[in-house]
Amino acid sequence: MKKMIFGNNTPPGTPANQPEFKARYGAPPVMHSGFPKQGYLYIPFAAEDMIHQSLGLNLIRHLKGKSLYPLIVPNQKIRNEIMELRAAEINNLVIQINTVSDKLQEVDAGLQVHEDWNGETLRKALSPDIFDKFTASIARLSQQLVVLKNTNFTHIPLSQLSATTDKLYILGHGTAGADVLAADEAATLGLMTAVTLAEQLHSCGLPKTFEDIRITACYSADSFKPTSFAAVELEASSGAKRKGIIGKFISLKGTQPLAQTISRELQRLGYNSIQVTGYHGAGVTYSQTEFRARRIPGTPDIRRSLVSHTFR
Repeated sequence: MKKMIFGNNTPPGTPANQPEFKARYGAPPVMHSGFPKQGYLYIPFAAEDMIHQSLGLNLIRHLKGKSLYPLIVPNQKIRNEIMELRAAEINNLVIQINTVSDKLQEVDAGLQVHEDWNGETLRKALSPDIFDKFTASIARLSQQLVVLKNTNFTHIPLSQLSATTDKLYILGHGTAGADVLAADEAATLGLMTAVTLAEQLHSCGLPKTFEDIRITACYSADSFKPTSFAAVELEASSGAKRKGIIGKFISLKGTQPLAQTISRELQRLGYNSIQVTGYHGAGVTYSQTEFRARRIPGTPDIRRSLVSHTFR
């Protein structure tokens, strides 16, 4: 049996530079009574990737001056494990920042003995390109550290979420057409089916009137992996156009996007108003753009909200 890999999110820390924010793209957020919905990040597993996924989502909000989304977990055990993982990642970021900073200071100290030393000496000695990469790395890691330290658990349980003014992002890994949400890309640290997730949300008290759930996992709106963000292909992958209408796009019999399966299972439990949004393509943990991006290999990254599909 071929080993299944869930998603291909950008590895943590891959971008060398901070995102450049130049222009806004896409539609504004959904508004209710003149205000955007309050978002929460639901973490169903205790795994390192969940720390990075929540950090990636909140990092863009921090850089745009927005409040961070708080975390919600299903039980105290997972909360304690997440806190330990977060502490380890905070320590890792501090080590990385100090390592880069120490290297710069060591070189600079050697240059200061020369009479012609000035503020630009170090940059010229290393080369402007290398110096700028070092300083950009320190800035990026420092921003991640700030966000990680300030991302907190919500003080309210799932049962107290507002049915109409709150939205719940569910983190995890996924792949096209598979009824599985995983804690890591290799699916070795935990996984659950749509049935298990729906029952977990229900047992944790999510109101039956709740409306807005969003699945951030890779290919959560896809029954097969699309090769482009062309509308006709995304429609086929989400099931909006059935097999046979577009001959070259073929999904396996009986497969559905993960978000659609989750929607169906929640409806089975009595969530009659639920809307579950999935996203086409793979998620990008640390986007280099001003928006949360999705990726299909060989094509430019695109704003997530432009390639979403809501299942009712």
